[in-house]
Amino acid sequence: MATTTIEGLPPTEQLSETELRRQQALQAAETCIALLKNRFRARQVILFGSLAGQGVWHSQSDIDLAVEGLDPADFFKAYAACSNLLPDGLELDLAPLESASPELRARILGEVEMPDDPVLALKSVVEDELTALDRVAQEMAETLAACAQPPNRIELRAIATMLHEFYNGVERIFERIVVSLGEGLPRGSYGHIDLLGQMATAQNNSRLAVIDEPLRARLEEYLKFRHFFRHAYSYTLEWNRLRWLAEQLGATLQLLREQLQTFFETLK
Repeated sequence: MATTTIEGLPPTEQLSETELRRQQALQAAETCIALLKNRFRARQVILFGSLAGQGVWHSQSDIDLAVEGLDPADFFKAYAACSNLLPDGLELDLAPLESASPELRARILGEVEMPDDPVLALKSVVEDELTALDRVAQEMAETLAACAQPPNRIELRAIATMLHEFYNGVERIFERIVVSLGEGLPRGSYGHIDLLGQMATAQNNSRLAVIDEPLRARLEEYLKFRHFFRHAYSYTLEWNRLRWLAEQLGATLQLLREQLQTFFETLK
């Protein structure tokens, strides 16, 4: 593992690049917390997530801060001010505690203990992500039932946003699995598609494939759309391109849930 030389420390005390990054992130988090409290008058700011020890810290981890009492009118200003304090390559997730989902709020406030068993801990976090994805699927179903046929421009934008959120949640699950099991996260311009492929591939007899090939191919369509959506204007959205993804979102989530359950049974 690569190390970074720090003047005054003997070689045995040099920090790995990942640990150095974690220390930088902790310092940045402390600075952001002070800024949110002193400048923006937040009542409470809580560090959570992998940087707080609620998971495995890795090279692509973000700084997760929950904030309570921040004036909604100041949210984006506060987010920008904090982002300007971060080292290159580090990103911030700033979550208003008042609007956090019940399971996320419980984890932020320490009301739910993380199991000591690493497999059970991973399963607990994945279940939280699946619960969040259930809400996306329910919202999609309600939107499709209520919208015009075909959906108008505003409805298309809403549907596209939900598709984007859906794959973000799926990818977070895959990232947590890879990191928790000690596998390397793919990097580079093909990192997202490589991660999806990694989930459909057994790893040197250490684990079976997490998902099968048909589900990998299905999820790749959501990944492709997310990439398109991130770089497209809303007026380029067309219902005939979104329809299958939107209508199949619930079924896709059910397949993912079933295959994740089977995968975790192999880890017992």
